Amino acid sequence: MYSVFIHYFKQKYYENIIPEFYDKFKILDKESNFLKNSKLFRDFLVKEYKKSLPEVQQRIKQLYKMLGFYLADIKQLRSIFWWKKIYAIERLGELDFVESEQEIFNFIFHKRHEIRFATLRVLINFKSENLYKIILEFFEKNNR
Repeated sequence: MYSVFIHYFKQKYYENIIPEFYDKFKILDKESNFLKNSKLFRDFLVKEYKKSLPEVQQRIKQLYKMLGFYLADIKQLRSIFWWKKIYAIERLGELDFVESEQEIFNFIFHKRHEIRFATLRVLINFKSENLYKIILEFFEKNNR
């Protein structure tokens, strides 16, 4: 994934996709070498998504997928570390990737309560139809 990120930034595709952020990119790059750190850039896109207009949000999602961050998050859902799963679930939820609903839904009855509740929050934001079918079972299993 890193090589894809570097390729797109050498070609400066981001200037055409999200010109509104170009000045922020230059400022952040001077401060933290931001454009060479794919994780910083990924987190920047996630943070800016909710603050942006709908047409800019679509371009952010397009860039997020184009740079391989979406597939990296899907892959991170299979991590052995529970906190990495939560980060991936939350990023996919923040960017409203409804197409990832089925992968996220698989964690609704995970053994770690942190993962279950992160999953629940994202599925509620997605307005998942599948959630309504199992919501009672979810709270019965989580009642201690």
